[in-house]
Amino acid sequence: MKIFKTFITLLVCFTLNAQTTYTINSGSYYYTPDTLTINIGDSVIWINDGGYHDVNGNINSITGQPFNNPVTFDSPATSTVGAVIFAYKFSVPGTYNYDCSVGSHASAGMVGTVIVNPPSTSNPSLALKGRLLGLQMDIVGQMVKLYI
Repeated sequence: MKIFKTFITLLVCFTLNAQTTYTINSGSYYYTPDTLTINIGDSVIWINDGGYHDVNGNINSITGQPFNNPVTFDSPATSTVGAVIFAYKFSVPGTYNYDCSVGSHASAGMVGTVIVNPPSTSNPSLALKGRLLGLQMDIVGQMVKLYI
C-alpha cells in the first residue's frame, strides 16, 4: 500500500507541474503563430517549412539594436525542410522578440514574439480537495497529502 500511495503522490505532482512544448512553423517570410503566450518552463520548437531561416533573439535585424529580451538566443540557419531550426525551454518570464536574420526576411515580416507568463501567483494556502481511487487527497500548493 505504501508503494501505491507513493506512486499516486508522484503522479499528482508531475501532473500539477506539467510543462508544454509548442511548435512554431517557419517558412516564406512567416512564423506561425507569430505571437505565442506560454508559461514559465514551457518549450518552443521552431520547424522549417521551407527556405533558409534562423531564429534570432539577440539583435533586431531591421534596426540593428538589441531586442533586450530577458535572455538572448540565436540559432544557426537551416534550409532542410522539416528540420528543427531551434528549440528553447523558457525559464525566465517576460516578452521575447525575435526575427529571421537571413537576408531581408525580417523586413519582409518574418518576426515573432513569445510572451512567457510568470509563475502562478495564486494563493498557495488555498486547498483543492478531491477523491482519487477512493483515497482522500488534499493539494496545497506543491504538497499532496493522501488519506486512506
